[in-house]
Amino acid sequence: MGMHHSILHIFSFILSVRCCIPFGNSDIPSYSREQRQKVLQFTSVTPTSINVTWPAWNQDTDVGSGPISKYQIEIREEGQTNFSVFSAGKSLTYLFENLTENTNYEFRLVVFRDHRTHGEGPPSTVQTQRTLPRPPFYRTDNVISFTDVTPTSINVSWPAWNQDTDVGSGPISKYQIEIREKGDPHFRVISAGKSLSYRFENLTENTKYEFRLVVFRNHTTHGEGPPSKVQKQKTLPRPPFHRTDNVISFTDVTPTSINVSWPAWNQDTDVGSGPISKYQIEIREEGETQYRVISAGKSLTYLFENLTENTNYEFRLVVFRDHRTHGEGPPSKVQTQRTLPRPPFYRTNNVISFTDVTPTSINVSWPAWNQDTDVGSGPISKYQIEIREEGETQYRVISAGKSLSYLFENLTENTNYEFRLVVFRNHRTHGEGPASKVQTQRTLPRPPFYRTDNVISFSDVTPTSINVSWPAWNQDSDVRSGPISKYQIEIREEGETQYRVISAGKSLTYLFENLTENTNYEFRLVVFRNHRTHGEGPPSKVQTQRTLPRPPFYRTNNVISFTDVTPTSINVSWPAWNQDTDVGSGPISKYQIEIREQGEAHFRVISAGKSLTYLFENLIENTNYEFRLVVFRDHRTHGEGPPSNVQIQRTLPRHVPSYSQSRSDILEFSDVTSTSINVTWPAWDQATDVGSGPIASYKIQIKERFTDAFRTISVGKSFSYNFENFTEDTEYEFRVVIVSVHPNGEGPPSPTQSSKTPCNEDGRKNANGRLRTKRKIDSKVKQVKGDSSDDSESSVHEEDVRLSLTTPTWKRGKVVVARWQTAERQPSYGAIKKLLNVELKDLDGCPTNSSQMTEAFELRDGAKPTLAPQNLKVEVAGSGMLKFQWTEPPCGGRNGVVTKYQTSFSVQGRELKDTTGGTSKIYFGLKEGDKYTFKVKAETRYGRGPYTYPGCTSVFGTDIC
Repeated sequence: MGMHHSILHIFSFILSVRCCIPFGNSDIPSYSREQRQKVLQFTSVTPTSINVTWPAWNQDTDVGSGPISKYQIEIREEGQTNFSVFSAGKSLTYLFENLTENTNYEFRLVVFRDHRTHGEGPPSTVQTQRTLPRPPFYRTDNVISFTDVTPTSINVSWPAWNQDTDVGSGPISKYQIEIREKGDPHFRVISAGKSLSYRFENLTENTKYEFRLVVFRNHTTHGEGPPSKVQKQKTLPRPPFHRTDNVISFTDVTPTSINVSWPAWNQDTDVGSGPISKYQIEIREEGETQYRVISAGKSLTYLFENLTENTNYEFRLVVFRDHRTHGEGPPSKVQTQRTLPRPPFYRTNNVISFTDVTPTSINVSWPAWNQDTDVGSGPISKYQIEIREEGETQYRVISAGKSLSYLFENLTENTNYEFRLVVFRNHRTHGEGPASKVQTQRTLPRPPFYRTDNVISFSDVTPTSINVSWPAWNQDSDVRSGPISKYQIEIREEGETQYRVISAGKSLTYLFENLTENTNYEFRLVVFRNHRTHGEGPPSKVQTQRTLPRPPFYRTNNVISFTDVTPTSINVSWPAWNQDTDVGSGPISKYQIEIREQGEAHFRVISAGKSLTYLFENLIENTNYEFRLVVFRDHRTHGEGPPSNVQIQRTLPRHVPSYSQSRSDILEFSDVTSTSINVTWPAWDQATDVGSGPIASYKIQIKERFTDAFRTISVGKSFSYNFENFTEDTEYEFRVVIVSVHPNGEGPPSPTQSSKTPCNEDGRKNANGRLRTKRKIDSKVKQVKGDSSDDSESSVHEEDVRLSLTTPTWKRGKVVVARWQTAERQPSYGAIKKLLNVELKDLDGCPTNSSQMTEAFELRDGAKPTLAPQNLKVEVAGSGMLKFQWTEPPCGGRNGVVTKYQTSFSVQGRELKDTTGGTSKIYFGLKEGDKYTFKVKAETRYGRGPYTYPGCTSVFGTDIC
């Protein structure tokens, strides 16, 4: 029912009162005459609705006066007399719904102002708008027809839409057929154009589908008609066939027959539907085109006979159900079976021979197959020997090739085995002959061994020995038989492959000596009986025993040091035992120092606890004492290590001279060069020093630092000694010994002091660059100042420079005068070679005899280091801390005194640069996983050298450089 009727029921009334309104009143609001003609606009027009809009009444351009209180829109169907009235309030739009399709409607608008008696304005000019015609659709319900229904397809058709008998209006642009499987929420849409049919394929068998039809006309917005009533159609069930491919089985294949069988078609697991009416088996010889059809009824097997030997036949199976048109299922996958050729086999029964039978092996042999005397045909390609333990169902197959024997090993002792032989000929598919008659052979019983696993016991275990014992083999409780002839114990170090074999005879124990400390050894036991070939039993289960760790002791011999030796006391010290460099294992519980007077039989034992020093007092003067050290660890039975090498120290005689302990730095060093050091010391003083004189001589002792032995030089009663031929940039240690005229009058050495030779730096910086000599430096002169290109004489400068001169000693009262002369320029590296003429004059300026010499120098720009610092190392100094250490650049690469170092530390991409006067640097705040890089370079007063390369790059917490 259209909106026309609903409007009339609710709002219908005759506006008869309007004729009484004084329209001539100029204050009543209405639209201007021009605007009143077409004040209404129509949008969103459909078959059942029209949206009406109008402009707001305007005080300036329209008629009458406000203010406006509401708008009233009125509607009637064309041809009716009365309007239906709708108040729109102050809205400027109104949607009319439930209208009649394809019908003209008349509209007018009335404006109201706030006035008790004259508020209603005159209606606007009547305007007409027509609803749209209805899209086309069929009047009948079941418009769709179904034909040619199969398991996977349905043909759908429908009549042409008819303008006279159906609903809506045309012309028709297309038909749209929609389909969905029953239960699906959405339809699949197919455009059929102007066709009146469509064939749906690839559907699911035995399934209900729902269809509906939509008719379209030529219209931009309302061309699609409503869908027709849903109609249902079910696809046919599929004819039956087996789901698996190789459904046919072949048995009892002979040269002339093949038995074919198949499983019953199963409604639950196979394809299609039943009930089954019959099975049809089809056969053809390979290469033929036509199959021979055999109806097997409801039987599940069929025997094909009178076939050709050694021939391929193709088979397929068809299943039938009770159905008039779709009862025959598709044929199964073609399967091929070949009839057998006549294969080769032996005519005799017991063809296999057995030799070399042991508890675990049997050697099997057989004669060659003979074309003339045996059965079948060749040529023979191989022999196959098959074995199984008596009682088993499956044979283990061994291909022996063309060999006529095979050795079976790893068999079970005292057990029957069954053997059979198969002969193969050269044939692509049917070369295998029938197996020979089964023959049986038993393995021998096994030699004796223990029933229990851990038969070996270990006792008296030390760092170098293990005592091994075992029980006697027992006929009643252990395995196999005797009598026992001997026991054999075997040993190997864990990880080795070979055992060392020891015959223990009939003994039940054996002591292994000279073993390695703290090491796992593996042992096993073998029992032998009196038997010519099979008397050796299997080895027992491997058992492991570890030797004890060795008690701790020092690796070096002279581990004890003696200091503060007096006539009645000796201070003894030793280094801490080190797990990494010394022998044995810890942890250390105490040190024991032992002493005896030379010639005594027994040592006196002193426990020093964990201290590394002990002072022996109340000793006898001028007497030899022997010392040795023992290290103890925490262990109940093997905690005491062996004593160290005996070392001897003699107490001083009462009158042995030495310097007073109150005197420090006895030695003084002067004239230190790269190759020499002058050492001086004070005279021994009877009043202030120790011991008694008179003094016979002094001995100066020297060694390079970090080396072991001092070298002794007797200098008589001199108080100085000049050491020469030293190595540059090397630290040396010195001490002095005082010798009196008394027997055994040599006193103890003074405290060790050290001095280091400097680098051989050849020259200094002048006005034009670096001054470097080509010859070794061995004395000092004073450098001249002024312009180096000036050939005139120059005055003396106080800065030291080392030159290699012919006259090594310069006497007092002499003056050095130097003169520069340019020799040549070296363009390859930007240097100027100069000649320096040096002569020695007296105080009056007169040259001395043989005092002039010439030296060649090169003047280069910059005296900065040419090499990087050395021996860069890093260590973790604490939580989140790294300490980097290095040494100076080598002598030849410093070019002067290193004043400081510049460091660069980058962590997680952030670089920190700093300077330091020492040779180490610590950084804080690192976290695990931080990637860092460190490098360092040396700096002299002339500039900076290169960075260390490649420096140190690593990740904190995982590894260090």
